[in-house]
Amino acid sequence: MTDGVTLRPATPQDAPFMVRLADIASDGLALATWRLYAPLGTDPYAYAEARARRDTGGFIWRSATIACWNGQPAALCIAYTLTAPNTPTNQLADRPAMLRPLLHLESLRIGCTYVSAIATDPAARGRGMATALLAAFRGPLCLICGDTNPALGLYRTLGFTIAASEPASGGAGWESPYRHWLLLDRAHDPLAPAPETR
Repeated sequence: MTDGVTLRPATPQDAPFMVRLADIASDGLALATWRLYAPLGTDPYAYAEARARRDTGGFIWRSATIACWNGQPAALCIAYTLTAPNTPTNQLADRPAMLRPLLHLESLRIGCTYVSAIATDPAARGRGMATALLAAFRGPLCLICGDTNPALGLYRTLGFTIAASEPASGGAGWESPYRHWLLLDRAHDPLAPAPETR
């Protein structure tokens, strides 16, 4: 691991950091979604922080790992096992348009460990924290990335390949910076020993 970088599990007190970096990871899609679902008059960030402090669900502190640079939180990875959605795929029309392509791609990987958000604070980039966070997971992983996201090159270097894509769409005041969302798979742990050949 890079000198000065350490990993630790998140705690409920990390909720504000989780919210800020999850929004960075999503290019603002997370904030647009929180605005849609937050009760009327509720600050969307406060709504998201309350969700992050829960003990069950996807966007929760228990699903997050924090990378620290010299002891200070600097990067975030949220990952969990995808389960069958409450909304069947054929009923995705009832969900916000901007989320439908993502939910469809997620539905293709039920049972897989899914990286729902990974981001580094802009002031701390270039120190290998995203690599360290992803390397902490053993076995298959999947994630969704925009087709022109600069991180795509890193993911390919780390053994991820494109498995499927969906056209990206905006909504609720959010405009997608991408033409397509890409479902990426890492079928094998790149740090695992290569299988013996006979």
